[in-house]
Amino acid sequence: MQRKPSTNGFTLLELLVAMAILTVVLGLVFTSMSQGVDMQRRTERDVSLDASLRRVSQIVTQDIRNSPYGLLTSVPYASNATGFSVTKATDTAVQNAVGPSSGFRTSTTTSVIAQTGFTWPTNTTYLLINPVQANATLLTTSSAVTSSGSINLPHGTQINTVCLTANTIVQRVVPIGIQYNESQRMLYRQVHRPDATETVPLAYGVTAFSVNYIGTNGTSYTTLDDLRAAGTQINRMELNFTMARTKGSGEQMRSLSTTVEVPKLFTLTSNPLKFVPAGATLSC
Repeated sequence: MQRKPSTNGFTLLELLVAMAILTVVLGLVFTSMSQGVDMQRRTERDVSLDASLRRVSQIVTQDIRNSPYGLLTSVPYASNATGFSVTKATDTAVQNAVGPSSGFRTSTTTSVIAQTGFTWPTNTTYLLINPVQANATLLTTSSAVTSSGSINLPHGTQINTVCLTANTIVQRVVPIGIQYNESQRMLYRQVHRPDATETVPLAYGVTAFSVNYIGTNGTSYTTLDDLRAAGTQINRMELNFTMARTKGSGEQMRSLSTTVEVPKLFTLTSNPLKFVPAGATLSC
């Protein structure tokens, strides 16, 4: 007896319908996965950008907090709306300034009493501080000094500038500067050491950076010179950062603002020291 051919299976129409349904389902799954990947990428970019902002802010604010006496300077950069300079103490040792006894302000040498083992190389930067008038200036040695007792610290054509009193002291420091370059969209950090000057990019993609100097009178100033001209002293600094990263055909932006109390790591005076530019006129 001849068997009839089996009629079980799918017709061509059924296969086409099944393939169409499968294509729609796979399309939905792929779209969902693609959206999930895009969302993850956006989240990662957000987290990365926020983390970069926090990291840069922490480095900059730490430089301010490490500045002894709450002193802002103009070396290596002017302290203005797009940058500032501070000093970092290399040690806690200080030396008493004892001369020269006449013409101290215009002298290019500072005489100090140094302890045994005192050794400073050429290009050592130090603060010359008059605590009585709460003034300080920056000087750099023009030759190496290795001695003790009463010695001279020569500093080339730089003059002492501040006044000599029984409490005038010398302390070794390293100048540190933060500067924004708008055209490069870069934030730079420069460190002056005796053996080398190091300038490194601190952050890229910085679309805006600004500094406000808030005095003890509560008023905000855009430069340290403006604050000084107003006859007030620095109390805190307001730092504003904006960074961007490429996002498709546009940019992703993030901003952060922080306020830093200007510290006094050492209590020579009741207020932060005032930086005196070289050659400034002072009455002693």
